[in-house]
Amino acid sequence: MKRLFLAKFESLNHHSAPVTVVTSYTLTVEGKSTHYLVSGGTDGKVIIYKWTPGTAIEVIDTIQFKAVYPLSLSLHQLPTNKGEETLILAIGATDTKIHLHTFTPAKDTKFTQVLKLNGHDDWVRSLQFATSDNLQVILASGGQDRYIRLWRIEQLNGQLIEQKQVIGQTTQLSTRAYQINLPTQAFYLQLDAVLYGHEAPVYSVNWHPKILKDGKVHQPMELLTASADKSLMIWSPTGPDGVWLYQCQLGEVGGKTAGFFGAKFSSQGDRILANGYGGAVHVWEREKAEPRDNWNSKQGISGHTKSVTGVSWDPLGHYFVTTSLDQTCRAFSLIQNETEQAWHEVSRPQIHGYDLKGVQFVKPFQYVSIADEKVLRVFEAPKSFITNLGTLVNDAELVNKVDNLENRPLAANLPALGLSNKAIDDESNIPFQVVDDDEDNEGQEAVAAPNRAAGIEGIPFEEDLLQVTLWPEVEKLYGHGYEMVSIANNPHHKVIASACKATDSNSAHIKLYSTEDWRLLQPDLEGHNLTVTQLKFSNNGDYLVSVSRDRSWCLYKRFEPQAKLDHGYKLVFQGQKAHSRIIWDTKFTPDNKYFLTASRDKTVKVWEIKENNGEFEGVGLVETIKFEESVTSMSISNKLIGEGESSKYLIVVGLESGDISALEGSKIGGWNIVKTLDKKFSHQAGVNRIEFHPFENTFVTCSEDTSVKVFNITF
Repeated sequence: MKRLFLAKFESLNHHSAPVTVVTSYTLTVEGKSTHYLVSGGTDGKVIIYKWTPGTAIEVIDTIQFKAVYPLSLSLHQLPTNKGEETLILAIGATDTKIHLHTFTPAKDTKFTQVLKLNGHDDWVRSLQFATSDNLQVILASGGQDRYIRLWRIEQLNGQLIEQKQVIGQTTQLSTRAYQINLPTQAFYLQLDAVLYGHEAPVYSVNWHPKILKDGKVHQPMELLTASADKSLMIWSPTGPDGVWLYQCQLGEVGGKTAGFFGAKFSSQGDRILANGYGGAVHVWEREKAEPRDNWNSKQGISGHTKSVTGVSWDPLGHYFVTTSLDQTCRAFSLIQNETEQAWHEVSRPQIHGYDLKGVQFVKPFQYVSIADEKVLRVFEAPKSFITNLGTLVNDAELVNKVDNLENRPLAANLPALGLSNKAIDDESNIPFQVVDDDEDNEGQEAVAAPNRAAGIEGIPFEEDLLQVTLWPEVEKLYGHGYEMVSIANNPHHKVIASACKATDSNSAHIKLYSTEDWRLLQPDLEGHNLTVTQLKFSNNGDYLVSVSRDRSWCLYKRFEPQAKLDHGYKLVFQGQKAHSRIIWDTKFTPDNKYFLTASRDKTVKVWEIKENNGEFEGVGLVETIKFEESVTSMSISNKLIGEGESSKYLIVVGLESGDISALEGSKIGGWNIVKTLDKKFSHQAGVNRIEFHPFENTFVTCSEDTSVKVFNITF
């Protein structure tokens, strides 16, 4: 992203490359506040902005680095005399140095470089200033070299500055004092401490916020650090001039969790929020009772880390699953109880080795996913997920709606170097094999803790989602020659259709599989010359429509199968050059009378299926709806608006810009855009998929911006 968005009122476009780090500070002089914002990017620039309430934002300085990139920033105020208020800016960079600049608004027009601090042996990843109760400014720096350094800045009152070297066995620590000269004052800066405890790069340092204590503002000397070694540490001195030691260590020991990218205290310091590699926000809460070094893990927020490519609702409507280029499939459900009503990730059924491209439920608690591979994979929910979900959604009868619950495995585990989840029996610790012909897992043993999987109650934590909420893989479907692109399910006739990447007509065939015995049905459906981007069955299962990169669509109708492995579908109509650009999506109306196509040519077209006494007669174009951007996705609600002849279809459309629009349509009233969501509610990048709830006017959108959003439409 080359632009910096400030709240909702201005976009700052002064960088020529992605913005990677920002910081801010508000300087208050005689009751008047001036806001400063600093941004750094991969163009080597550090840009400083300034504004006051009611005035426009202006650039006051630009610091240009050559062959060096800023990685971390911190802006703070030095304890100067009244009228000489001075800001100090620290810039951590790829040259392993910390660059210090000062700025006195009353006298300066630009920031002035005053020091370059050496000490770190690798990139400086994080910086933050704090002012202690005795007016010492302390700069904490965290580096790729696994060390945290504390630099102390104090006023220089005429004392001599000593220079000395303290040499240890392996590390030379320089305690040299540096002088910072201002117009009428001077400060000295000295290395105060070097903290070592992390075993991997330190990505974040964060001071405990100031709090009120005995009616006075107090700065607790607690430093929170986050590292790629899967841990957070809280450091504090043993006394006013004591040795810095870590008082508490949080995180995960072992397991499959990756490291932390950042961590922050809450405003009162009683909570910690940390973000990790898997896209989750971890939360810890400090116990109020003494000692206050005890922290308890609390429920956080999770989500995808890359573009979200697919979404499908469970047929019972209790939850939906999503797929992403982050190689995970995630299940989300609305949790309703006495204390909350919110959406949470309740399972991570699949953690794959390929980018996942789509998902489709076959029946309750069974879905098929596709990825950047030639195989379709079938998953079934384990017993532990079903029983826990029934509790979470407050549906005591859910377990009675599931076939063969007692015979389902307890959970699943993914073997090392494997791609297929193995089932785990609840009777013993020895997993049993479900997939017979899995070359990925040959000779490998799944190791897991069934007791832990059985013990999950309530909303899972990130650590549980990574390790014990997988679903067993029960089948793999072969037949395609290239990576998968699209999939659709026909529950009425127990058939799924799929298509893969294609550059010719042979590769663009659509394959159909029986969902009863998972056999490949015959023959392949022909009609396209390039990749089939989307497939959709009509609600009654009688029709299948496909859309393609070749700008055409094909309509197939089901006739009575002539053989056991015959699926019965035949091409009955083809819309050649239906759009002027690639067609991204297609959907049927709930009464099966129309289907819609969405294209990069910025249009949605409505096509009517013409029948006479159940006999197919043709397809006609009814309406062309134009948009400002390319249309990438859409969905149609199963619930009509109104009743009788005046009823209308409800359609939601997603655009390449991230905008989302709602349409109403009918043969009598026409097809019209009735609402476009405010940008703050829509997405920041293209909308990849939209899917309505099977029974309600609730829909899910997923986007290239990595987010999944749930909307509810009321009339």
